Amino acid sequence: MIQLTFTKKYLEKKGLICEIAYGHQELEDFVDEFDIVHLFNLQTPLTTLRALEIAKTKGKKVCLSTVYFNVYKIVAGVLLSKLRSLSLYRYNLLNLSLYKLYTFLAPPVFNFSSVLNKFSDSPFNPRFYEIAEEILLSVDALLPNSLEELNQITFDFPSIPSVNLRNKTYIVKNGVDCEEIERFDEECVSASVKDLIKQLKIKHKFIIGEVGRIEEIKNQNSLVKAFCGKEDFAVVLAGMYRESDSYYKNIKQMVRKCKNIYLVGPLSRCDTIFLMRNLDVHALPSLRESLGLVVLEAASLGTPVVTTMYSPINEYLNNFAFVCNPLDINDIREKVMHALRMPEETRVKMKRHVLSNLTWERAANETLYVYKELLSK
Repeated sequence: MIQLTFTKKYLEKKGLICEIAYGHQELEDFVDEFDIVHLFNLQTPLTTLRALEIAKTKGKKVCLSTVYFNVYKIVAGVLLSKLRSLSLYRYNLLNLSLYKLYTFLAPPVFNFSSVLNKFSDSPFNPRFYEIAEEILLSVDALLPNSLEELNQITFDFPSIPSVNLRNKTYIVKNGVDCEEIERFDEECVSASVKDLIKQLKIKHKFIIGEVGRIEEIKNQNSLVKAFCGKEDFAVVLAGMYRESDSYYKNIKQMVRKCKNIYLVGPLSRCDTIFLMRNLDVHALPSLRESLGLVVLEAASLGTPVVTTMYSPINEYLNNFAFVCNPLDINDIREKVMHALRMPEETRVKMKRHVLSNLTWERAANETLYVYKELLSK
């Protein structure tokens, strides 16, 4: 949603008329007024396919920001996490075998409406690849966020000739909102977050944070395990969660045990920026990321970042990021320690690199180029 929102914001600054359709009925109601339908996220196959069908029925050009990462690794990662066997995630063949077993066993379970309603529009749909392939074949342009993402798509869908996908692909990197950063005013920060940061600086030497939804793929539990009981370090977990989710409940139990771990829940944009500015390191040891926008945002504020090896981070931050193995808590801890020693001069260079090269304004320019290319054909 962040990518969609900021793409829209900066396209409108260039004079385009953009509208977000909140549901298929809204899209049907006003699709005739527009020249192009821009879809986001291949990971919600049913929603994306239906929107594609509506657009094509009206003769519209369609481009897709894929926001894609390897589906069988997502499913395997979640299953292994629930089985408390996450160390096995490093074995790619096992992940693939586990996914094939899942797709063999899952279809009967999807006959239950509760399961169907919860998982049908997600990578856990056993028909995901079938539906996603139809989408990839039908859209007029693909806008992945990195070359690695494109390569993953061509690898995961071997029945589609690679050249067919690459010929209609335009890589558009994600970015940060320079205006939001430049105009940031601490007056908008909530008193509770200000007080939290103040107290953490009194009680601990360093503040490590992870901003992101509390879920298996984000792998907060490994970060917690890496620093549990190490009183020099405060670890702040900020993000959306589902109260009934077993993973969230497990994180809450770990927080009760580890007195230096702080679970603060979702924050406003203003509070999030303030938090990241006050972190000594932002860590994102996910099992998979198409990038992790919070990594860019933290880097744009001069905060050193540790991120997962399972992301295209080198295409964005070159050597500025500290890359960790998310399955190895010792490696996570070691990379955080390295990040803490990042020289101030390097932090300034990292910040300048992001604000000069990785912005939503630039992404909007590249997206506009794609629109013009489609409409010229």
